[in-house]
Amino acid sequence: HTFTTAYPYSLLRIYAECYCGLCILENMMQLIPEDLSSLPVQTDEELIKQYLGPLGPSAVWVELGCGDANVAKSLAMCFPNIQIKAFEVDEIQHEKNVASTGKPDNLTFELGGMQKIRVPDASIDAVIMLKSLHHVPTELHEQGFNEVYRILKPSGKLLVSEPVFTGDFIEIIRLFHDEQLVQKQAFASLQAQIETGRFRLENEIHFTSPVNFARGFSDFERKVLKVTYMEHKLSEQTLRTVKELFAEHVQEDGSACFLQPLRLDLLTKL
Repeated sequence: HTFTTAYPYSLLRIYAECYCGLCILENMMQLIPEDLSSLPVQTDEELIKQYLGPLGPSAVWVELGCGDANVAKSLAMCFPNIQIKAFEVDEIQHEKNVASTGKPDNLTFELGGMQKIRVPDASIDAVIMLKSLHHVPTELHEQGFNEVYRILKPSGKLLVSEPVFTGDFIEIIRLFHDEQLVQKQAFASLQAQIETGRFRLENEIHFTSPVNFARGFSDFERKVLKVTYMEHKLSEQTLRTVKELFAEHVQEDGSACFLQPLRLDLLTKL
């Protein structure tokens, strides 16, 4: 096709990229939405059911960085005919998952990270990463996405949910663990998968999700400060400030709840 100067360059670029089978390079993903006040309250699990549930009863899913595997267990019970392989890179947490009771038969636990996924080529219908991509060292992103691309079937789905660096909960976390840079790097690496034409962005959803601490600060210590995959060292002053900010959100029953802004991107392998 011959392009003329009768069309603006930006439109010509968009047309050329679509014609060549590539996704539009710019404005495909949004790091932080302009308006945070009207975001819907949803959960990762609800969105997974909505977007991956229609893949069919014989599908095989992989979750990378499953943590305590609560979401994986719930999904396995909701979709008993789907096989789910839940990977966790932290050996201590993986051992806890394996030893846990009440595991559905269609859920298996695997030890390993994104950079080496021990499953055959083109055998997986969907890969799920829930708030785990920014924990992958940046130097392993390329290798990790190569692995994701390798194991996905043609037209397989990649669903990535990542925290948005804003909100009351983040303001507390950043006092001892500032993840702004790694979250930006994770965003850039994911967007690069679209720009190179390996994946197509099907949908991007910005939403808020409840982060609950039923027992107040003791739950926060267990779930956040004392996680086994990372060591947090807080000075007495920092810990005091964290407790003071957390206390502003404690309810009469001693519990605390934050609404954490999140971004979910659903990609399809090309």
